[in-house]
Amino acid sequence: METLKTVATICGFEDQIKEAKAHVVTPPTLPRKKAAIPVKDWDHDQVVKFLERKKMNHKVKLSNKKYDGKALMKMSLPQMRAQLFVEKDKDLAVKLFNILRKENDRVSKLERSERANLANERKGRV
Repeated sequence: METLKTVATICGFEDQIKEAKAHVVTPPTLPRKKAAIPVKDWDHDQVVKFLERKKMNHKVKLSNKKYDGKALMKMSLPQMRAQLFVEKDKDLAVKLFNILRKENDRVSKLERSERANLANERKGRV
């Protein structure tokens, strides 16, 4: 404020400067904790737990730790069928492929709504 007064005095506009009450600017809220983690960010243990919840853990062979969420999301149906199923069952591969994609879509929808809520909060404070 002092700098503004000095410059205004030099320029001859000191009578046009008025001090007002200071207002507090609140920063936007920190992003909330993610309700769900995207499939591509899962580690091997989270993949195993997800398959247990979906009752597919005994059908899929995930003995190798290299199968994390990112690896599974990159796989095509033939790759899943060849690498993850002992009997190379096409129906089970399709089911696994679909439930992973459905879970990924669910998490994406949650993230979009969370970003929209945060944007609305920010707009409301301006």
